Amino acid sequence: MCSGRSPSDARGAPLATILAALLVLGPRSALAQPIPPPPPNPGEAVPEQPRSAKPAPAERLNTCPRCGYRCDLAWHYCVACGWDMTRLVGESEEQRLQDIARATVRLVVGGRRNRHGTALPFAGPGLLLTNARLLIGADESRLRVYTHNNTEYLASIVGYDLPTGVGIIKAEIPNAPQVEASPAAPGPQESAWAVCYPVSFEDDIVRFLPVSLHRGHVTATAQTGTWYVSFENLLRTDHSIEDGCNGGALVDGHGRFVGMILGSRDDGVTYALPLTGLEPIVAALQKGERPARPYFGVGLVTPDDRRRAKFGVDPGSTLPLVGYVIPGSPADKAGVRPGDTLLSIGGQPLAGVQDAGSRLLAAAPGGPGLVLGLRRAGAEVQVTVPPSPRPDRVMLEPFDELEETLEVTLKESPGGSGSPAGLVVTDVVRGGRGERDHYHKGDIIRSVDDKGIKTARGYNDYIRGKFKDLFSDKPPEDKSYASSYVVRLDVRTGEDETIARDYVNLFPDVLAAPVY
Repeated sequence: MCSGRSPSDARGAPLATILAALLVLGPRSALAQPIPPPPPNPGEAVPEQPRSAKPAPAERLNTCPRCGYRCDLAWHYCVACGWDMTRLVGESEEQRLQDIARATVRLVVGGRRNRHGTALPFAGPGLLLTNARLLIGADESRLRVYTHNNTEYLASIVGYDLPTGVGIIKAEIPNAPQVEASPAAPGPQESAWAVCYPVSFEDDIVRFLPVSLHRGHVTATAQTGTWYVSFENLLRTDHSIEDGCNGGALVDGHGRFVGMILGSRDDGVTYALPLTGLEPIVAALQKGERPARPYFGVGLVTPDDRRRAKFGVDPGSTLPLVGYVIPGSPADKAGVRPGDTLLSIGGQPLAGVQDAGSRLLAAAPGGPGLVLGLRRAGAEVQVTVPPSPRPDRVMLEPFDELEETLEVTLKESPGGSGSPAGLVVTDVVRGGRGERDHYHKGDIIRSVDDKGIKTARGYNDYIRGKFKDLFSDKPPEDKSYASSYVVRLDVRTGEDETIARDYVNLFPDVLAAPVY
């Protein structure tokens, strides 16, 4: 899910270097290779051209968005690379797509280590929309954007909002093309383009590539549980994108801007933030304000196999599940517990996480409490949770954060019969972060920073004691990486081998837990 070195490979590296690498989200997939031209469409006759035929005039030519070859408007495919030229509705739609490609800029974020992304004009003259997580820890004096003709411009940060993924920067770019936004997000199976500036890495050398237009389709809407933003209602597409594409534009089949690319976990799976509802967030950031929203302190997720097994959830249930509760939050004080299933809000039944999130976010901070209907251990209970203003920083309980970062389930083991005491890995998500970092079922986390750990409470106490500033209510002194820490875990594997692994918490500075 993240590029750069994984926490398990980061031994001896400074925290800043580890985090700078982790913040560049998205796999480094191979560059798309040209494909041979396909045969004529079935049933189509290829007209024989007379020898004296003249080439098509310039106005009858169209630029292939994939390779730049000049194609006749009547062609179904680009003869140079095989690109399907029929997915846009007409000439004006093609012009809109080309305008977005020219308006898109490459973003280089200076810091302890440069990060690379994409940005696009949005919400006013000189304002550019990009991925908020690219801006964490930025050295604003080294913030640059580069246009399609490789002209460099200085940029400044207007503001960013990690829960929604919205980042706004400003750069005075003369004669920037206007971008047309769509009034609504595309539906499943509709064509879509990802427009961005990919980069490739060869050792310490960064290779900058020209603006790229990736054609694909929207495969799902209203996606949750993706770890890219705290409040999730995302678009999922089948694009394969490279590093540098975060913050790029998602464009529909009419050539209109419909969303911002957030990241990609695997080839063929990309998530984008729809533009719907971004105006109030951008307006607050322009005023130097934090967007006002209610806070309950409850992590809502759609049940997956790991959590079904962990909490004993009904296999057929798709209702919102309380995956974790933030310590000291209104939900914690009201008695909401991890493993509760959320049935209703204010007496109204729920359809899923998106429905629940929309209702919770509609509450007024400081307003009257909401009555939550919960299923707990087979019984139905009700609790009233008052919404408070959302704090600047939301930290998960360290033990919960460890499970969510590694995408594993941990249980306490007292030891005995030749087995050491510690936290035992009982479930690992296939293809998840823990599996990629070589954690396996049966592994035992024996100690943290050479201090023996036998219980979840012991782990929580150690992390909270060592990083008191991160878990306090006071604003962090170092806002570059306001919520990050690194510790060393000693892991006993199933082969009776003890391995030391550096662990960096991913939430909330690198990834976002869906906390309402």
